[in-house]
Amino acid sequence: MTSMKCQERREPSNRRPVLKSYTLLRYGMTKRSVNKKQMRKMRADFQSPKQITLGWGWGMLLIAELLLGEIFINQEKDGLILVLGLIFLIIGILLVPVPYVLFPRKGQVQKGENFLSTTVIVDSGIYSLVRHPQYLGWSSIIVSFILIRQHLIITMIGAIALVLLYLSTMEEEKDLIDKFGSNYRNYMKVVPRWNLPLGIVFYVLRKMKRV
Repeated sequence: MTSMKCQERREPSNRRPVLKSYTLLRYGMTKRSVNKKQMRKMRADFQSPKQITLGWGWGMLLIAELLLGEIFINQEKDGLILVLGLIFLIIGILLVPVPYVLFPRKGQVQKGENFLSTTVIVDSGIYSLVRHPQYLGWSSIIVSFILIRQHLIITMIGAIALVLLYLSTMEEEKDLIDKFGSNYRNYMKVVPRWNLPLGIVFYVLRKMKRV
């Protein structure tokens, strides 16, 4: 696997001017009032308007899935599917906090900076299997509600939430490519976005090649 431990100089991108302008607008600053350190910090926790909209979309649908599940109740639930839903729920709860734990430890985040302000790509641990374990966790939680509630309306809401969550992941990857350049593209070639079983297969194959 190509080493990800050295961050390359950022490649030119037509997203950068938009990112910079929107970031300044978001913080109510002018170019003269922002030094390079402040700009780096703002870019680290930057989200495009599209990404914010998608995030709010799947987040609100997740809440709706949870609340409406108390209204639309299926009295004839399949016990096996219910157990499967609980397994997905546990997996999701375990995966969602992953970046809060690993990013500060593995991402070379400077002292006092946001945990998202990584300076290298985190490609160890669960990140050697999937690129977005947190989003995989949220998707598992959405699926768990579908399996636990077993109601058509909850299933429809969950399906839409999954689509928006996937689109949100793809939008975030554009920013990560912009941030890390070819290093992240190389990472994308060897580690799947969400597919954990495929990620395990790729991981085993990489290990076998090194033997």
